[in-house]
Amino acid sequence: MAEYFSCVGVLILILSVLGGIWGLHAHAEAAGVGVLFSVVIGLAKGMGPRAFAQSVLNTGRVSAPLLFLLITADMYSRLLAMGGIIDVIGGLFFGVAGDPLIIIALMVLVWVLMGMFLDSVSIILLTVPLFAPIIAQAGVDPLAFAIIGIVAIEAGLLTPPFGMCVYTVKGAVKIRTQLARIFMGAIPYWLVLLVLVALVAFFPGLASWLPNQIL
Repeated sequence: MAEYFSCVGVLILILSVLGGIWGLHAHAEAAGVGVLFSVVIGLAKGMGPRAFAQSVLNTGRVSAPLLFLLITADMYSRLLAMGGIIDVIGGLFFGVAGDPLIIIALMVLVWVLMGMFLDSVSIILLTVPLFAPIIAQAGVDPLAFAIIGIVAIEAGLLTPPFGMCVYTVKGAVKIRTQLARIFMGAIPYWLVLLVLVALVAFFPGLASWLPNQIL
């Protein structure tokens, strides 16, 4: 019975947050609703004051580094803008090609190459402040650009020699297997990600088609 209540509670939590975003409240309000329902579910399952305080501390330990990352990313983007680096990088991209598709292809190449060596959060924080103004100037749909960036970075994380996702899989499997075998098995998924990048680049409406159908 307790497991059944937990499953139902989590389902209600997901529906209240995601469903609310689609029509009842804004994103920030959805976060508050999620916290409220989480507390209600915890109290209903018998969470005491000590456990509640510990959950608040754990939330702070997770949230504080993320907030510091967001603050430093904003400072980084302002520094780039004040130093004129964004204009220089933009001039390089537009000097190579004026076609938005070629500019996107160059950015995807940078993301895949960086994904060989860095994690996704670092790549996003380093490149998005540089690429976003260039994409806006090129007239590309920002939502499509975001989807392309996320998928391209994930493709980079599957790319040798240091695809972090592949190393994660090797560390998670219990049987002994060669790293090259995991890379070979990841190739179809890598190709699917690149095909998805191409589809969204050529047809930007795909990025917002499903949400538009729901709304």
